[in-house]
Amino acid sequence: MAKKSLFYIFILFFLCKNIFANPKIIITEISPCETSNAEWLEVWNISDENIDFTEWKFWEQNTNHGIKSINQENVLHSGSGAIIVDKQENFLEIFPDFIGQIFDSSWGSLKNSGEEIGLKNNNGEIIENFIYPECESQKTL
Repeated sequence: MAKKSLFYIFILFFLCKNIFANPKIIITEISPCETSNAEWLEVWNISDENIDFTEWKFWEQNTNHGIKSINQENVLHSGSGAIIVDKQENFLEIFPDFIGQIFDSSWGSLKNSGEEIGLKNNNGEIIENFIYPECESQKTL
């Protein structure tokens, strides 16, 4: 009986560690099929704390890409969303009325056929990652 209880405590410890250890930033939408250099992804901070993106990375094709704020505020506030763009000027040409927070990451190009992407925090830990499917031109996922 003691071994069984110890096992459950061990499992509970690791579940809680994974649930509470990292801020909750999720990728909610991506647009990998925009024209070249106008691709973007939407992220949301669903945690109760503000997250400083200063040393965070967007990664794709096993490459880390820095993330920097366009308006000099690298903080994504609790309950807020933002757009991470490949090239800010290209994004704003397509969406000139966008008024939200924008981060620039300047990657090469997202694959239309799908690939694994993610976000890493300032400690290099993967916070969010997934493989997105093949997309159709001008459609978001």
